[in-house]
Amino acid sequence: MGRAALIKTGLTAAAMAATAYSRVLGQTLMNANDPPAEGVTEPSAATDPEVAGAQRKLKVLQWAVPALTGATLLMDSKMGEQQRPSEVAKGVVRRLNPAA
Repeated sequence: MGRAALIKTGLTAAAMAATAYSRVLGQTLMNANDPPAEGVTEPSAATDPEVAGAQRKLKVLQWAVPALTGATLLMDSKMGEQQRPSEVAKGVVRRLNPAA
């Protein structure tokens, strides 16, 4: 279970970092005061390079944040299953009797 906890912690940290970075990139777009663009995450040829870069990164992050959050929820579910009484009993037996 220790490895699962480390994985879950890493996924949570990555989701939080991606969310924070999205906020920074979003502020870049807000400061640009309605730049020319095809869409929120689609720069046009006239879009400032800094803003265009932020848009491209946001396009990736709009999928990465939910994916990381979903993976965290999956790990949480897996860890919950490991704490069922039947699983705990199996673990106790394995520790008490390594040959079992």
